[in-house]
Amino acid sequence: MKEWTIGILTPYMDSFFFGDVIYGIAQRAAYHNNKLMSIVTAIHYSTDKEYEFNFRVGWDMVDAWIVISEAVNEDYMQQLAQTGKPIVTISTEFPNIEASSIKSDNRAGMAEATKHLIELGHTRIAFIGDLTNRDFYERFQGYKDALEQSGIPYDESLTYRIGSFYRDTVNWAEKMSAQNELPFTALVGQADIYTIKAMEVFRRQGYRIPEDIAFVGYDDSGLATKCKPKLTTVRQPIISLGMQAIDQVNLILSGRSERAESIVLPSNLIIRESTAGRLIDKTSNDQTLTTADLDGHQLGSIIESHHLMIQNMFKSNGLSWLKWTNQHWGCLSLWSQAKLGASRGLMISQAYSSKDDKLPQVGAEFREEQFPPLDLMPVKSDPSGVEIAIVQLIYSEAQQYGFIVTVGPVNDRLLRCVDTRQLPPMIAIMNEHQMLVSDLKAREASIHQLAYNDHLTGLANRRFFYEKLDEVIQIAEVQKNRVAILVIDLDHFKVVNDSLGHDKGDELLCHAAKVIREQVGDRGVVARIGGDEFMVIIPNVGHKGEIDELCVRIHLELRKPTMIDGNELFAAASVGVSWYPDHGLNSSELVKMADNAMYLAKQLGRSRTETYSTNMDFGMNDRLTISNKLRRAVESMDSFSLHYQPQVDLNAGMLVGMEALLRWDNPTTGGITPDVFIPLAETIGLIVPIGYWVLREACSQLKAWEDKVGDGLVMSVNLSAKQLQQPDFVEMVGQIIEESGVDPTHLCFEITETTALGDMGHVLSILNQLLNRGIHIALDDFGTGYSSLSVLNQLPLRTIKIDRSFIRDMHAGSDHIAIVTAIVAMAKSLKLHVIAEGVETEEQKQILKDMNCDAYQGFLLSRPIPAEQFEDKFLSH
Repeated sequence: MKEWTIGILTPYMDSFFFGDVIYGIAQRAAYHNNKLMSIVTAIHYSTDKEYEFNFRVGWDMVDAWIVISEAVNEDYMQQLAQTGKPIVTISTEFPNIEASSIKSDNRAGMAEATKHLIELGHTRIAFIGDLTNRDFYERFQGYKDALEQSGIPYDESLTYRIGSFYRDTVNWAEKMSAQNELPFTALVGQADIYTIKAMEVFRRQGYRIPEDIAFVGYDDSGLATKCKPKLTTVRQPIISLGMQAIDQVNLILSGRSERAESIVLPSNLIIRESTAGRLIDKTSNDQTLTTADLDGHQLGSIIESHHLMIQNMFKSNGLSWLKWTNQHWGCLSLWSQAKLGASRGLMISQAYSSKDDKLPQVGAEFREEQFPPLDLMPVKSDPSGVEIAIVQLIYSEAQQYGFIVTVGPVNDRLLRCVDTRQLPPMIAIMNEHQMLVSDLKAREASIHQLAYNDHLTGLANRRFFYEKLDEVIQIAEVQKNRVAILVIDLDHFKVVNDSLGHDKGDELLCHAAKVIREQVGDRGVVARIGGDEFMVIIPNVGHKGEIDELCVRIHLELRKPTMIDGNELFAAASVGVSWYPDHGLNSSELVKMADNAMYLAKQLGRSRTETYSTNMDFGMNDRLTISNKLRRAVESMDSFSLHYQPQVDLNAGMLVGMEALLRWDNPTTGGITPDVFIPLAETIGLIVPIGYWVLREACSQLKAWEDKVGDGLVMSVNLSAKQLQQPDFVEMVGQIIEESGVDPTHLCFEITETTALGDMGHVLSILNQLLNRGIHIALDDFGTGYSSLSVLNQLPLRTIKIDRSFIRDMHAGSDHIAIVTAIVAMAKSLKLHVIAEGVETEEQKQILKDMNCDAYQGFLLSRPIPAEQFEDKFLSH
């Protein structure tokens, strides 16, 4: 039997529908002795926009093509058809192209589903869907057929054209469910997932299903039997679509069939509780494998392998991390500078095989059409197991790098989206991370006698530091030079010790020591004084700007992620600076002043630098005075108020929400900054009653604004770790929401990375309870704590807020741009909404918009202002 190579163009390799079609193709490929190569075409630069695939990869390497759904556009298909190779399409048609098509009977299936609703007495039946999609439009035609055949006039107002993203359906359902009376009694949706999303919203709003509204979906995905109530739907023959397509390709290649033949497979109505009526169908769906539940052992094995893969991806210089996936062969190719003929060139950058298979030579170049090198790829296709070569574009918000090609079995891990889909963004982030750190020059400070070394980090110790500082001061006195002293203290370091253990804390200390030492180099002396505190001496400083630049570099490098035992940690530090002879003439005075400056940096939000000034002498007596006044203020709460800072969508320019920020105007001392009184409130146990007061005021204000200008805005409120520790916290939140009458889906609770890591199990429990009430969760000040990808995956987050310290120094040519780009890319890969804090210039705003950040807040829009001013400025139009 001749061995033909079949190319597959598909938006995705895995999950419902696409994974099931691939499974069907693979099953019959073994029978036909076909080799399979699949090219993944979906390109997502943000959650709001998709880009079209326009690469001629593999065109010379295959004998025929299978195109699944709308994997490519019509222009691409016309060029592909000109190669003369047979084409079979699945679930789509291209009228101007000679190709066979395999489809399920969308039109008849939806007509039967609509007639089922009519038999139950429904005459006001709505349709929701994206009518630009060919499959969905056919289903819409079936809906209209059933109305016409039943003598019910088609009502255009009951057709709701929504986008193809899930949140488009949720937004539509929230808007409709808020109406006093619905114009329909039943709804048919373009696909199960959209129908279920709408059904969940209506149920939350108190509608009974199917008594008030009946729902019908399409696909019979695994979700159809997991939702409540179970969904009436139309079952597609998905696996059979793939099997029929590969059979048709082989018939054409062997000359036994015409190239343009249309094959339609029947669909079946599956009746369940969302419509009731006739006998409930309880049969299982043998046309999908990808939505079955994973057992605990499988899930644990997957999580462990992912930890190992991520950990080794950043440590390895090659592709050996593939051993922790189900892919046993791989090569990474990057766009080369040269063009090979009329085509772009791809150069092999890395190659790997866990089975000692042949590999392409690193540095070898291929024309786009002749890549990948299939003759070297060990793609097996026999009854013992089918394998497939998967070609995926490596891209990020910044650029397109090339392609990753892997070979592995068509099994559960592949079809369930376990291993392959996340590889392109992860490799892109890895590449960008490596580019960020590759420019660093490794400098090491001279290490003197062993007695003067810190045994953990290899830095100078306290004894050496003070002796050296005395020596430097003596020289500076004679030469009339200036000396800078830096006190550097890691922020929230105790969280790492408490949550990950002292061994991991020691590793982080060594990492921080290395970063500081590299940035100072042989320009000065770096010492570890004790715990998580470091000190630096920079002698003979010509101008203040040199120290400013050094501090910026230290902050920047500490914030870059580092892998420690599978945890990707982001470090941060507060830095205080003092100057000889400006702030003191001896070692003890200078260190004390730098320490005071460092303490102020922590009060002002951490992850920043402050230089000593005489008004910093904020002693224990001052703190005691403020603490006493704070206790009296909490008794009445009269001197507290909330200011509001707007949050605006970067693309639409529309107000999407606001953050409530606490202010205290003491009658005797005037305004006291939040950076001073909030840490004190945490320390003396007042943050819990203050936090409840803030939530009540914010909810009351949000309700007042909704009554005036309508809903749609989200109010963000900050939570402290101590609030989450209260046993009745969720109950109190529910009581406040009920008292104010505010919609909980319009509330967002912001937590910091430190709060999330404090007691992970308890925090997760509380956050999930809040999520179940409809409240959104955001991770505030992202990048200034010790987040890891595993932590982000565990937390039920909707949003991350990039800390203002990353935005503050972001301008054209700044390294901060690369870091923020990597953060946005990571967040997008996790389907998270991204808000940038501290935006102060139009340049910063445009940079964020270009990298597809979702929203921003900062002084460019407005400082936090009282409610009356906020309403006049942002809500009066």
